[in-house]
Amino acid sequence: MEYSYVNIDIIDSEGIRFRDGREIAFQVCVQEYQKQFPGSTSGAGMRDITGQPPYFEFFMPEHIRIVFDKKGPFGKRRNLKDFIQMYELLLRYGYKTYDLS
Repeated sequence: MEYSYVNIDIIDSEGIRFRDGREIAFQVCVQEYQKQFPGSTSGAGMRDITGQPPYFEFFMPEHIRIVFDKKGPFGKRRNLKDFIQMYELLLRYGYKTYDLS
């Protein structure tokens, strides 16, 4: 499943909620991540800032990808800014993502 970053309603220490009501629960992501990468204690997903478009993918039972796909003359710059902001927020909440770039 894929969502645009602009469809996020809120990000907090528990997870991410989208405008349509769908949620990503970070604790569920960590449990799913541990199934694939035993020994990880805070991994929640993957990220690729070089992707076209850049994205985070979270390990829910059904993976959820958040793409940074703003368009326009400053779209690329805004996408990178939003990507870094989300990365830093996840770290602040204690969750890591595997870097694919």
